Amino acid sequence: MKIFYFLFIISLLGTALTSCGGGEKKEQIVDRETLLILNERIDQRVVYTSADTTTVMDMANQYINLLKDGKYDDAVAMLVEVDEKNKTVSPLSTERTAQLKRSVSLFPIDTFRINNVKFYSELDTEVNYTINDDGADNQSGPSNAMRCVLSFRKIDDKWYPTIIDQQHDR
Repeated sequence: MKIFYFLFIISLLGTALTSCGGGEKKEQIVDRETLLILNERIDQRVVYTSADTTTVMDMANQYINLLKDGKYDDAVAMLVEVDEKNKTVSPLSTERTAQLKRSVSLFPIDTFRINNVKFYSELDTEVNYTINDDGADNQSGPSNAMRCVLSFRKIDDKWYPTIIDQQHDR
C-alpha cells in the first residue's frame, strides 16, 4: 500500500512539473498564410498598399474630427451606401441621413483614438476607434468611453466610408 501511495505522489509531482513548463510563456508565432487560412473574411487575392492604408486612415480621421467639432452634417455627408452586387455608390437616403445625424449627435466626442484598421477585403474593411477614453482605469463609476467601428469599401479603386448595414453578411 505504501508503494502505491509513493508512486501516486511521484506521478502527481511529475504531472505538475511537466504541465507548468518551467514557468516560461511560449510565444505563438502565426505566419501570414496561417492567418489567412484561419480567417475566412480575408480575401487572399487582394494586396493592399501603403496608399490604401493612408487613404483609409485619413478619411477616418477626417470623419471623426468632424464629429468631434460638432459638424454632424458634414460628417454624415461623407458616408455613402454601396450596392455590392452592382458595385455602385450612392448618397445616403434622407431618412438614413437624419437617423445617423441624430445618433452621432447623442455622443459628443472630446477625445478619440484609432485602435486598428482591418483590411478583410475591398468590401469589408473596418476602422475601430474609441471615443472619450481618458486612458485612466475609472473604477468609481460608469465609463464615458465608447468603442466604434467605421466601415470602408473600395469601388473602382476608390475608398468610400460607409455604414455597417444590417443586410451586410458578416
